[in-house]
Amino acid sequence: MTQKSIFISWVAHTTRSDSLAHHLGAQSYHIHFFKPKRLKYLYAPLKYLLSGFKTIAILIKEKPDFVFVQNPPIFCALTVWLWCLFSRAKLIIDSHTGAFDQPRWKAFHWLFRFLARKAALTIVHNDPLTQIVTNWGATAITIGDIPFHLKTELTYPFRGGFNVVYVCTFSPDEPVDAVIAVAKALPEIDFYVTGNLKYAPGDIHERIPVNMTLTGFIPYEEYVALIKGCDVIMSLTTRDNTMQNGAYEAMEVGVPIITSNWPVLRQTFSKGTLHVNNTAKELITAVEKVQNEHNRYAEEVRLLREERLQIWKENFSRMLQLLGINQ
Repeated sequence: MTQKSIFISWVAHTTRSDSLAHHLGAQSYHIHFFKPKRLKYLYAPLKYLLSGFKTIAILIKEKPDFVFVQNPPIFCALTVWLWCLFSRAKLIIDSHTGAFDQPRWKAFHWLFRFLARKAALTIVHNDPLTQIVTNWGATAITIGDIPFHLKTELTYPFRGGFNVVYVCTFSPDEPVDAVIAVAKALPEIDFYVTGNLKYAPGDIHERIPVNMTLTGFIPYEEYVALIKGCDVIMSLTTRDNTMQNGAYEAMEVGVPIITSNWPVLRQTFSKGTLHVNNTAKELITAVEKVQNEHNRYAEEVRLLREERLQIWKENFSRMLQLLGINQ
């Protein structure tokens, strides 16, 4: 009998979910309702309720055997678990770092622990977080590496010269001010900052220099063209144990990486990468070093991808075995 898997994420877009679904041969569903800037916290319960109804509608239509969900928000996993009580489906929770350390989701750790124990498997991005879930009495596996499915026929219209892309979502843990300072200090280099501008500081347009472009939230193929065509990708966080999808994307397209100096990032991105302490001074040095030794870092990234691809194959095979998924 053919086994059917689907992936449900309550976000507008996520490369990780789409890529894991791609390797599973599964359909990836994004459920997202835009929230108004005003009364956004009052709107949140309604948004999650609407997302829950839409999720149930998808489950009724698809009748899957395995349902992968992105966490956060934990309410997506809760909705699917309730469905699983009345069906043969198994719940698999793909938990991002924010589910562990963001204050608004820490308040729901009791629910996360409960659902992790009920789920067939919880997937996390690094070993320290896997140990946390295991200590809860749940089954967990580390899958940080997912070969991203990044394809496009487009070419991004860069200005020319050396181009740096800062993969950003304007989250509180992203050192945006430091990157702006770097762009001001290196006027001969062009900087491109991704991310939905509705989450950016209100005065950001007045603060950036002329060599910095705010791309806003751009279509998928345009985004892929952007990261494939640039010379170096920055993906930064001020939080420990926080994996960087932007760095994974850079590795997939063979672009040198500048990321933060945390143990899990040093371990994962051990070649073709400069690790910094999120200060403007260190970022300036890192950009100049990659510019001067670009061929070396690009070759190291290629080698890094080959190493991480083997790790992915081993972890993916183990995950399928744990779940009893035939491929």
